[in-house]
Amino acid sequence: MKQKTLKSEIFFEGTGLHSGEKTKVIIKPAPEDYGIKFIVDGVEIPARVDFVSSVTRGTDLTKDGKTVRTVEHLLSALAGMQVYNAVIEVEGPEVPALDGSALPFARAIEKTGLTEQGKEARIWRLSRSCFRTYRGARIAAHPDDRLRISFAVDYQDDVIGRQFLGLEVTPETYIKEIAPAKTYVYERDVEELLKMGYSRGGSLENAIVFTDEGIKNPEIMSFRDEPVRHKILDLLGDLALLGTGYLQFFVFAERTGHKHHIEFIKELKSCVVYGRELNIDEILKYIPHRYPFLLIDRVVSLEDERVIAVKNVTYNEPFFVGHFPVEPVMPGVLIVEAIAQAGGFLLLTHIENREDRLVFFAGIDGARFRRPVKPGDRLEIEAILIRKRGSMVKFKGFARVDGQIVAEAELMASIVERKR
Repeated sequence: MKQKTLKSEIFFEGTGLHSGEKTKVIIKPAPEDYGIKFIVDGVEIPARVDFVSSVTRGTDLTKDGKTVRTVEHLLSALAGMQVYNAVIEVEGPEVPALDGSALPFARAIEKTGLTEQGKEARIWRLSRSCFRTYRGARIAAHPDDRLRISFAVDYQDDVIGRQFLGLEVTPETYIKEIAPAKTYVYERDVEELLKMGYSRGGSLENAIVFTDEGIKNPEIMSFRDEPVRHKILDLLGDLALLGTGYLQFFVFAERTGHKHHIEFIKELKSCVVYGRELNIDEILKYIPHRYPFLLIDRVVSLEDERVIAVKNVTYNEPFFVGHFPVEPVMPGVLIVEAIAQAGGFLLLTHIENREDRLVFFAGIDGARFRRPVKPGDRLEIEAILIRKRGSMVKFKGFARVDGQIVAEAELMASIVERKR
């Protein structure tokens, strides 16, 4: 999949939802690998979770003393419409609220069109499931071959009540099923929000107002289940803060808000991969190991200086016969060997005529074993190239189960000519 940017500039002006001030936004095409960045008074603020400064009633970004508020609707539209690179110039304290949804942004992107760029896009995938629970809320992400989001809300009342919706997110479904969903508020909360300095730009035209008796302005609604759709809209905008890349995984969230999303995204970064995947047939083309000593089953992410592979540890492993019959535990030396095989695989992908080369151990430093690995565990093995000098290389390796480190070590290896 190629990177994409806008064919031409898009201009918006309006009122900020919280500040109530007039604000302008110009979204411009950007070069390859630029990503999404806001420009505020000459300061570039990357659309990344590292720069989130507030999650109260919206998501704000700050860098070098400059802040742009309420970015989630615009980021949602850019992600939903698959815009990879864009410059966003902001004049004013926040992104304009417009009609309270992401539809004006999405429609404008659809109208101007996208240009496919030459470089391949980074695809954010998951190497494993990642989940988190909060008081009364939970969120989970699982590997998938497409972007899907499911959301559940439960306000425990007769006005909004419980709503659930699951969607595959494509530009077509985004603009039809997600983008039109407007922000909403309970009327009983408005006075307090105004005292706190929020919702000063809110109106009956850009926010659905729920009262104890029903809906104050139903004429602006696009869906009967608009709240849960807007939650999906917001979640997608927050997920875009993973960084430059297209999302490809399944997310389920229940009763979450911006604070939960941002906390989860920080954790999700450890589960995210974007390198090339290789199956066992492709692995066998690179390394010489065979049964019963091949200890990686699949490569889930291959980058220039990093590889993540997996080993599915089954009860049928030959080493469990003697280690130990009563309490089967994978030998620590074999976990280190699995790390070494992943590192050797990484090295051999960089070498021409690899069929004439072997990677031999030259040293092990700092080996640590945190917990036993048992039948049924899925061992995730990460190897990172640290240094290469001539035929000598050094890499850092980690082995994880369910995201927790079970072993780690620094390994040195020598690339030697293979004898025939």
